[in-house]
Amino acid sequence: MIKKKAATGEISWDIEQAKANPHSRKDEILTIIYSIPLVLAFVPGCEDIVKRGFAVLDECPDWYKLSLGVIISASFGMRGASKFMGRKK
Repeated sequence: MIKKKAATGEISWDIEQAKANPHSRKDEILTIIYSIPLVLAFVPGCEDIVKRGFAVLDECPDWYKLSLGVIISASFGMRGASKFMGRKK
C-alpha cells in the first residue's frame, strides 16, 4: 500500500510539474549544455578542452556541485535526476 501511494505521489508530482511549465525551454537548454562535452569529445582537437574543463569542474567547491545537482533535479524532476545519476527508484 505504501509503495503504491509513493508511486502515485511521484507520478502526480511529475504531472503537476509538466502542467506548470508547458512552454518552458529550460529542460531543452540544459540538455544541450550537458551534450556539449559529449559532442566535443568526438571532435578532433577538442578532446583536451573537454578534459581540462572537467578537471576544473572537479576542483569546484562541493556547494557549487550540489547547487548544480539541485538545479538539474528541479528541472528534470527528482525521478529523472535519480535515473540520470544511476539510482533507480
